[in-house]
Amino acid sequence: MTVYLVKKKKNRIYKSEDLVPLVLENEGLEGLSLVHGPSGEPLLVRDGEEKLPCPIRISVSDTKNWWAAVVSDCSDIGLDIEEVSRNVKDGVTKKLHSLEKEYLDGLAVGSAEWTSEFFSIWTRKEAYSKFCGAGLAMGFKKFSVLNRVLEYEETVSCSGRPEGLLTSLALPYGLAGSLCTQPSEGTTDIYVQELVFDGKAPVPALSAAMDMLSVKSVSAAELSAKLQKKGYTEEEANAAAKELANRGYIDDEAYASRQAVLSARSGKAERLIRQELLRKGLSGEDINSAIESLKEESGESEYDRAYAQALKILPLPEEDEEKPDEKKLAKLGRRLSALGYTPGIIYSILDKYR
Repeated sequence: MTVYLVKKKKNRIYKSEDLVPLVLENEGLEGLSLVHGPSGEPLLVRDGEEKLPCPIRISVSDTKNWWAAVVSDCSDIGLDIEEVSRNVKDGVTKKLHSLEKEYLDGLAVGSAEWTSEFFSIWTRKEAYSKFCGAGLAMGFKKFSVLNRVLEYEETVSCSGRPEGLLTSLALPYGLAGSLCTQPSEGTTDIYVQELVFDGKAPVPALSAAMDMLSVKSVSAAELSAKLQKKGYTEEEANAAAKELANRGYIDDEAYASRQAVLSARSGKAERLIRQELLRKGLSGEDINSAIESLKEESGESEYDRAYAQALKILPLPEEDEEKPDEKKLAKLGRRLSALGYTPGIIYSILDKYR
């Protein structure tokens, strides 16, 4: 028997309707669909027979960062996993059976041992309630997974419910888990297999991309990077950026020219402007075109731009004023260097002040 695990990615939606087909494919099962029973429990039906559950059973468990499922071809089954790192809410032990509360009361609340034992008890109870097809509505106080000497029971039962065989799962990634099957099956070998699934975006990447562009103009590469940070896959992000470029909402060449002009107005050197455009993901061709256009339109040389910026930082003294000292000139030189100007241009400008 295989327990399947799926790690959830940030800002993605993971629904059993999308994940169960992946599990069935790995199990080699065809012609089955997922429906939900009266208590919300997952059921498999043969295609075209939605009201007739088939003998193959499935149980799923969902946490903040993980989704899990297991399939049985012969009986009811219950699976539960929990992230041991999650916070246990105050008062949650009030939902447990008196024997379970007594057992936990003998441990230091909040300790690693208490947490481990709490989740061991909780996943067993969840697994059994799912096995019974009842879920949390079954009432956790009605049955105990511990016997009167406070030891874990292999089998558990509840009035009016079938007996179930409980098995603790050895799960990676700081997960606790339990599986409940029919006692007649005995303990079987259980394997854990991780499946890769990207999930679905809350909104289409194209819609999210258009919202971004309504706030600020960006290059195609910047847009793709922003979308990926929000959880969209690289494929989704690149496709959205390409579509908006095809529609004319993104024009990297025009964007590069605008950014080059803005940078030049703030006194930056060509070298720094090129670096900034490269960081925005613009192509060498668009960058070269932007720089050439800037030179033609402004008519300024690198020296002219540097000198104009120097005068803004430190105006030249009048004839009757004292020349700036070397400390001020050194500060001016550092400012010009930060703007990307070469030492040759900087020294020439400082000589003017001297």
